[in-house]
Amino acid sequence: MVNENPNRRHMRSIERKANAETDCAGIAPTRMAVGGCLGVAVASAAALVLPTFVTVGLGSGAFGGAVTLHFLARRRAKLLSSVAASEADLRTALAQANSASAAQSKFVAMVSHEIRTPLNGVLGMAQLLKETSLDPAQADYVKAIDTSGRALLGLIEDLLDSARIEAGQFELKPSACNILQIVEDVADIIAPRARAKGVDIATYVSAKVPKEVMLDAARLRQVLLNIAGNAAKFTASGGMAISATVQENSLQFAIEDTGSGLNAEDQAQIFDEFMQVSSGHTRSHEGAGLGLSISRQLVRAMNGDDQAAITLESAPEKGSRFSFSLPIVKASNDKVSSPSQIKETVSLLLAKTPARTALAQTLQELGLRVTNNLKDAAPTVIIADETIDVPPELASTDVPVYWLGSPGQRQNAGVQGGLTRNWLTWPVRRETLERLVSHDLKSAPKKEQALPVPQIKPKKALSVLVAEDNPINALLVTALLGKMGHHVVRVETGRQAVNAIQTGRGPFDLVLMDLHMPEMDGTEAIRRIRRWEKQNGQQRLPIVVLSADGQESAREDALAAGGSAFLLKPLDIDAVRALLKGNALAA
Repeated sequence: MVNENPNRRHMRSIERKANAETDCAGIAPTRMAVGGCLGVAVASAAALVLPTFVTVGLGSGAFGGAVTLHFLARRRAKLLSSVAASEADLRTALAQANSASAAQSKFVAMVSHEIRTPLNGVLGMAQLLKETSLDPAQADYVKAIDTSGRALLGLIEDLLDSARIEAGQFELKPSACNILQIVEDVADIIAPRARAKGVDIATYVSAKVPKEVMLDAARLRQVLLNIAGNAAKFTASGGMAISATVQENSLQFAIEDTGSGLNAEDQAQIFDEFMQVSSGHTRSHEGAGLGLSISRQLVRAMNGDDQAAITLESAPEKGSRFSFSLPIVKASNDKVSSPSQIKETVSLLLAKTPARTALAQTLQELGLRVTNNLKDAAPTVIIADETIDVPPELASTDVPVYWLGSPGQRQNAGVQGGLTRNWLTWPVRRETLERLVSHDLKSAPKKEQALPVPQIKPKKALSVLVAEDNPINALLVTALLGKMGHHVVRVETGRQAVNAIQTGRGPFDLVLMDLHMPEMDGTEAIRRIRRWEKQNGQQRLPIVVLSADGQESAREDALAAGGSAFLLKPLDIDAVRALLKGNALAA
């Protein structure tokens, strides 16, 4: 056997070790992504230091030093190549993730647009049908169409919001908003659903709440509607309340109900996406299970804190209480108005529910003493549930009595059995209670009267250019404008709209412009119209954009191009009327 030089054996050992470590370093990034890259980087740094120590180990000869530098240089090159490859893989993965997110957002926006377009025709025609002479059965059919269509619209909105938030395209738009108005408006929207089951609903906004705060009013309204809507959905009897108070330097909102309640397992997952308390074929309530998940993300965004939460207190058959807080950024120093102490007594002959509690809190802040019956103190005002049996004491009292119920029960108002029945409806607004306290409410009985079919008579008939390629949506807009007394000229493309204005086919008072049309889209048509107006010294024509594209970018692009206003499909007929009434739209 030939004896091998010890230096050569040592060199081969170092080479094998270096190759093995380099191979491991090359594998690590693929398994540990960023963590692997850090490990390789550390190894690379160490490689720069090792030559001194290894050279000493091999001796100071020229041969040993040269070999050591050769293998360490080779190892360093492999490590740097591995790092570069890993960084390239990470950049590729990030680009793919961003591309997938953009594709998802584009897909959801496209689907939203394609669903909104026919839905606009369904809901719009249903609203027009409501304003015709219908027998009771036909009115029920139209109501069913409208209800189903709006349920579908709500689902679309939830899906679009979820996609926006996930893609990082969500943006808050704070402005000065009135908390009392928002809370009471939400209660008014929820009330028909609650009262249809006999569920009482009331609001309470503390006098300590600033009259105006800086918040994204639309998003706050969305959160309250989601939670209060669930409360109305899952409460079969009793009552519910929406409240706003001040705790330290934050606004505390709460929605409380006497519904079925939740067990611990359901509470743990109720805020997850697509989560429903009852699922599968046996569930008794509709919905996609996105409302609470979106609400939690909105609350976190408005707090600027990813850990902010919506708190839930609940138990089976004990009802639920959802609450969340938002920072106070005052827009004014005014507070919710509160009259001076009047020192009068009101008796609330109502079931003990969150609605009664909220009503009592408001009355107490307005300066009244609140009692639960007629015996504790001589009341100056009595508020009683419309469904209760009339106590004998009420039949002979001279104290004003206000009966609390639903709008549809007002036919019970008047004098019955010698007792005047004045009427209040759930939810009672604070302004109404203030008038009651100051004895400004009229005691004369009122009878419910049928609402007349709206007849809009503008100051003058407008000439309106409608650019809409969808025949059903065009029919809807044309019928609506015709009922309002306006003259309509319809075109089907953006190019035709531009030509109609430039050739003087009008003259037009107003343009209603769809965004997505063949040949030329609405945004480009608006740009060309504005450019032509400027070049020819023409007055700016009001251009209202009508679109089923719910993306914020679509609205911003249309207005930046020169649009005067933006209405999202399905069209709210009342919003269209308000926009056109008196031709008050500014260009």
